[in-house]
Amino acid sequence: MKKILILALAIVTLGSCASGNGGSETVEDPIVGTYNLTSMIYNNIEVSTTCTKRSIITIKNDKTGIASSYDANDSGDCVRENDEPIVWSLPGDTYLMSIGTTKMEATLSGSKLTLTDGGGAFIIFQKN
Repeated sequence: MKKILILALAIVTLGSCASGNGGSETVEDPIVGTYNLTSMIYNNIEVSTTCTKRSIITIKNDKTGIASSYDANDSGDCVRENDEPIVWSLPGDTYLMSIGTTKMEATLSGSKLTLTDGGGAFIIFQKN
């Protein structure tokens, strides 16, 4: 469960921006933006807490991003655990993301981003 939490939280911060270049505008992918963690499900059990729900991911148009994760330390205080780099691609209908060393698939439905590791973990984010 700790591995799932770290994985989810590693997906936390990806920033969005569109840029102009010589009068031509870069088309922004719909996944670009900042998302808040709303749910972590592992083997059909909700494992997110009030603290882990502070985790965010920011996805940038340059196919990078950052995931910032939160969890309770040994004293029970909610602390920012780490920031993990994100690299993403869209080779077909499903986004692929590498968050640190963890590889995940991502689907975007409206403003809801769902990440899965293919092994029973689902991490759900809501776009700001």
